[in-house]
Amino acid sequence: MKKFLALFLELILINSVCFAATYSYDQYIHKARLCFDKNEFSCAHANLKRAIDLAPSKYKSYALNGMVYMKEQKYYDAIWAFDKALELEPKDILSLTNRGTAKCYNEDYKEAIEDFEKALSVNPNMANIWALKSYANFSIKNKKEALSDAEKAIKLQPNNIATVPAYIVRGTLTKNKADLATAEKLRKGN
Repeated sequence: MKKFLALFLELILINSVCFAATYSYDQYIHKARLCFDKNEFSCAHANLKRAIDLAPSKYKSYALNGMVYMKEQKYYDAIWAFDKALELEPKDILSLTNRGTAKCYNEDYKEAIEDFEKALSVNPNMANIWALKSYANFSIKNKKEALSDAEKAIKLQPNNIATVPAYIVRGTLTKNKADLATAEKLRKGN
């Protein structure tokens, strides 16, 4: 009987070592990013849940979860995830910008503008945020602000795909066909 019990305990120990895969927070984040890159969203969410369970006070897991929801086009869920990230790290530019973008998709442009302004208060040299803000202002017919924001984006990074919305806004407001052509050229990667 003792021999049987010893063998049984040895099998349990071997199985627990072989099959109980516990990872660190960083490993779960890494696995989630790999899943995200392959568009395996349920895998990404599962690994992020484990990361959050291990370290609920780390904002990056919530921010990445929000990005997964964005890719899934689940904008309300994305906003919730970015809200959680921003509770932990209020000046995270990535979360502010992505939450603002999700709000644009939900046509909540005024709140999106607030998020973009907060992100720009942290770093005013982000052309992509100025471009997104120009789009949001344009969408609610704040033409003067939209044009000003577009010009700031274009001045910062005139040859970057992130400024496409700025070229479209400026081209539309000023009826400048060259801006619209530049937007198309950047969008195509030429």
